[in-house]
Amino acid sequence: MQIIIYLIPIYLLCCSCQAESESAPMKQRATEEIVDSVSEVESLKDSSELIIRINKENTRRMGLSTAQVGQAIRDLIFGEKKITLDELLLQEVEFQIARDRWVSIPLQELIDTVYFEKVNIKQPIMKQQIAHIALLVDDYDKAIAFYTAQLKFNLIEDTALSETKRWVLVAPPGSTGTALLLAKASNAEQQAQIGNQSGGRVFLFLHTDDFERDYQNLLANNIQITRGPVSEAWGTVCVFVDIYGNQWDLIENKAL
Repeated sequence: MQIIIYLIPIYLLCCSCQAESESAPMKQRATEEIVDSVSEVESLKDSSELIIRINKENTRRMGLSTAQVGQAIRDLIFGEKKITLDELLLQEVEFQIARDRWVSIPLQELIDTVYFEKVNIKQPIMKQQIAHIALLVDDYDKAIAFYTAQLKFNLIEDTALSETKRWVLVAPPGSTGTALLLAKASNAEQQAQIGNQSGGRVFLFLHTDDFERDYQNLLANNIQITRGPVSEAWGTVCVFVDIYGNQWDLIENKAL
């Protein structure tokens, strides 16, 4: 059996796993090189693992289980008192081997080897996504009519939050990602930015599985096209503007 102790700068994690014991005689403890450079378990700065291999044969001969030995090692390493690796091996630990019988055994008799290995501790993957993009508008119903009737977007939600404010979400058909939050400008500063949230650059990118279908829809609804269509190696694109002057790319990527 071997005990694996992960030494991480922020926290300590302990686990154990089963392994076949060595059939060779007990190895000389491989701690000298470690103790020279590492005096305490908590002092490691890089992510590493401390591997302690328990001698199963000796453990069983003394009437103990590897689980008992492993727990004793954990208690010493993660106890209130800081302990060095050489001190760990010199510890004598009391084990209960019967209801009324205890024995004191040096850990050196139960451990084959101690060594470090560099490891790559995988951190939890953060899951995030952009849910909504606020698009300044001057009137909720006017904006809804344009995006649903002319651009053929779906109205996802229209909820009254107050007498003057609504939560309005629209998204392209078939989309499962980001939705547009139609946000009515509430002061002069916001009103001045309607149609120019990107400072004159293309603001939004609408990907499609059929460029010609959606391009013809733009023409049929008298939506202004300012550039294109242009065929590139990666696909086809044109630039159009909505009723507020926001510039959009309509793109069909050949990879789709």
